[in-house]
Amino acid sequence: MAPTSPASTPAPGDPAPDPAGAGQAPRAPRSLFESLGLTGPGGLDDGFEAIFETIRDRRQTPRRRLRDRIASLDRSDNPLLREQPALDNQLLLVDDELRQTALALGRVEAFLTTSMTLLESAGLTAGELAAHALDEAVLDDVEELADNLANLRRRMGSIATAMK
Repeated sequence: MAPTSPASTPAPGDPAPDPAGAGQAPRAPRSLFESLGLTGPGGLDDGFEAIFETIRDRRQTPRRRLRDRIASLDRSDNPLLREQPALDNQLLLVDDELRQTALALGRVEAFLTTSMTLLESAGLTAGELAAHALDEAVLDDVEELADNLANLRRRMGSIATAMK
């Protein structure tokens, strides 16, 4: 039996060398489930896989919580603002700016989601990526977002001044 060199002997706890992939770096797991050994033969049963797929899909969809809160914003809940009728018009404008800002932010977020989906797609084509990259609508959305944020900040400053 030939002596083994220390470089070729795996340390305790290291995986055994793979003769088929000799000289290649080990492939990184594609998902948390794969890294935990929960996929493939002997992995999770169909019920658990469906649950984990739902969780994964839910995490990949844009979160709507803040936009939902803005859409249902009721400034009359704040007694400091409710007690000052002179602020009513300014508060209506702030409500509108908040909603418009949330809508513009949602459109920018949708562009980012589409970008990520395209880049992760196994069937990605140069034409699809070029068409998405040339879509200038997102630039209009970013400009609208910046305008709305500037207006929102200005209006909130006016309300703060009026409250003093």
